[in-house]
Parts: sequence; structure tokens; C-alpha cells
Amino acid sequence: MKPARTAVLEDAVIGVQAGRRGGFGIVVGVDRTESADRLRAAGADIVLDDLTQLNLSTQGDGHNPWLLRYDGFDPDTEGVREALCTLGNGFWGTRGAAPECDADDVHYPGT
Repeated sequence: MKPARTAVLEDAVIGVQAGRRGGFGIVVGVDRTESADRLRAAGADIVLDDLTQLNLSTQGDGHNPWLLRYDGFDPDTEGVREALCTLGNGFWGTRGAAPECDADDVHYPGT
């Protein structure tokens, strides 16, 4: 995925600056500490108080730009797929393995 087609969601000024310098398509600042002006000055395109304010709905065209979909299965690259689908918050991360997977020679679900 090219950065210009990717969103950054960040609550720190330095993270917003990095997203802007990285050429990401949209940089969303999350104002958790009453720093909306600083996030905007750092380059946030949008500043929200809470992520629930972010509207990711489609515009009625049946296409959801926020859908991540993988087709097929290649055991040799499954580890990369799981790593790319990791969800984290800066303190911990959970690998994006399919819920039916157990740790084995191909999959490595874990936190």
C-alpha cells in the first residue's frame, strides 16, 4: 500500500509530524489532551476528540475503502501477512492471525 493511499491516526504531535512528512493520504489527530491547535499546526488534516467521531461509512456506492482483504493463502508469506495485520497501541500489539489458527510452522498468533 502506498502512503498516499493510507491514513495515520495519531494523538501525539510528533506522530502527526511524521505522518505528514511520510506523505500519507490523510493524517487524523486525536485530541486526548486538549492539544487540538498543536495537532493542526503539526499537520493534521482533521482533529477529533474521539475516534468514534471518524465516519468511515461508504457514500452509497457499495465500495468500502477501509476494507482490508487478502485473497489466497501462501504459507511462505503468511508470517508477513500476520505481521502487517498486527494491531497495537504503542504499548502492546496483537498479531493479525485468523482466529481459527494455532501457533505452528506457518502461523504465529500472539500478543
